[in-house]
Amino acid sequence: MADSFDRRRVLWLVEAARALLVGALAAAVAASMVTIPLLALVAFLLGCGQTLYSGAWAGMVPAVTLTPTWPL
Repeated sequence: MADSFDRRRVLWLVEAARALLVGALAAAVAASMVTIPLLALVAFLLGCGQTLYSGAWAGMVPAVTLTPTWPL
């Protein structure tokens, strides 16, 4: 999936989604509404985000480091 879309956009969207997810978890903790199924769901979604992020990052690093930016 990370190779099907623009990698920078995937990185940005995954980080934004993970930030919102952790923020929602913090709000649930503050409201004392945390349950084991909620923690399991958050852990699962964070793991899915990490998988997408790692795939996009692994494909993006060679493109950034191997592209010459100076005239040859």
